Amino acid sequence: MNQASAWRVELARTIAAVYAENPQVRMVALGGSAARGTADAFSDMDMAVYWQPLDDAYLDAAPLARSGAERFTFRRLFEGQVALEQYYIGPAKLDVVHFAMGWWEQTVADVTERADLADEKHEVLDGFMGAIALHGLGEYERWRERIGAFPDALAHAMVARSLRFYPEWVLAQHGLARRDLLNFYAILCEMIGNLLGVLAGLNRLYHSMEKPKHSAELLRRMQIVPANAAARIEALLAGERECAPAELAALVDETLALVEQHMPAVDTTRARMIQRMPATPVEQAPPFPRA
Repeated sequence: MNQASAWRVELARTIAAVYAENPQVRMVALGGSAARGTADAFSDMDMAVYWQPLDDAYLDAAPLARSGAERFTFRRLFEGQVALEQYYIGPAKLDVVHFAMGWWEQTVADVTERADLADEKHEVLDGFMGAIALHGLGEYERWRERIGAFPDALAHAMVARSLRFYPEWVLAQHGLARRDLLNFYAILCEMIGNLLGVLAGLNRLYHSMEKPKHSAELLRRMQIVPANAAARIEALLAGERECAPAELAALVDETLALVEQHMPAVDTTRARMIQRMPATPVEQAPPFPRA
């Protein structure tokens, strides 16, 4: 753990003790880059507090303000079952998300028992699994064990959802040949996002398709992955644009092969067919006889 992460963890322990004074608080955790040990000088602090139930009056009063923190955001979400606070503690920014246990229990059940693919639900489960518990450790570990038992149905649904890839010539012709660089990078990022979605399902990792942050760290957590995937994906974005279509096509082909090897119940036929679709220039109108 680097120094930027270490002091954030210690500050989070002090903050957690403030919330833990309320008897309705069941768990408090620190997530994000500080929990991963990779924070830098510009990293926010991300904390989560789990309540039985939410103490609305307590939260309305900006509980960290009495310690000198400045709250600049407070809003309720999901019909009041989730609340977000944002503070400045000196120059350091702190985000605290508060979850009612009823909402949390429903969310875990939706994802693990009903293969719900909602991005916001996967985001909170992934954050929970990677966080450092600061209060309610025993309960936290019980939830971690439950969420860590990743069901096959969910993994299959994640892979099937993300099997959406364009043939190589779309990037080459619709993007590069036309010098339509915004379209080129939009398609490239969409395809990389779908690659990550497929690989997350194969590796049974909760993943939000809307939050592509820390993709290299996500790939490092994977065991089923194309060789040198993180470096190759970085090269797609930062390397020579002319090389990207063929390199991306190779990554897609290798990823489909991994699906066929490790998850044969998922049908890759259509994805393979689309990858083989030819690019045929059309110079003249084709015949179309009226019936």
